[in-house]
Amino acid sequence: KDFAYYDQRVGLPHAFTSCLLEDRQGRMWIGTHEGGLAIHDGTTITLLNKTHGLPDDKIIDLIQDERGDIWMATATGLARYEPEQDPMAGRLTVYASDNGLPIRSIKNLKLLRDGSLWITGREGVCRFSRRGDGHDHSFMLLDTAQGLPSAATEVVHEARDGAIWIGTEAGLC
Repeated sequence: KDFAYYDQRVGLPHAFTSCLLEDRQGRMWIGTHEGGLAIHDGTTITLLNKTHGLPDDKIIDLIQDERGDIWMATATGLARYEPEQDPMAGRLTVYASDNGLPIRSIKNLKLLRDGSLWITGREGVCRFSRRGDGHDHSFMLLDTAQGLPSAATEVVHEARDGAIWIGTEAGLC
């Protein structure tokens, strides 16, 4: 009875919420199943979707990195958003196969302590590393050729001792 209820009537692009992230400024980033992203600052809801340059309106996962950039896994690619005070004034960069992303069907995003972003999907697990100002980058794909029991990966975890655990459909590495 004490829940606030948000759906299309109050500005969400879709009622099916797939992921949530509260950024360092206290804004809620709301990923939806078919409507893109809603950014709620406590008063206003701002929408970000394919018409603004996202690779897809199905948002799978959200994560904020040490620079404050918001990473969005979508059904067909990866996007990095460099937000400003006004979320619509930020810079959007899309990563897909044409600029090196070897995973098309993303399942999960994980930031490790070294600042690298790990991306899981059907094609394997991919390590994204930035150099310099962050616009120069590289992707490294790990799949069965590198020893994973299955290319279909679901989750990455960094243990306290720095060991990296990778969950696949065929077991844990």
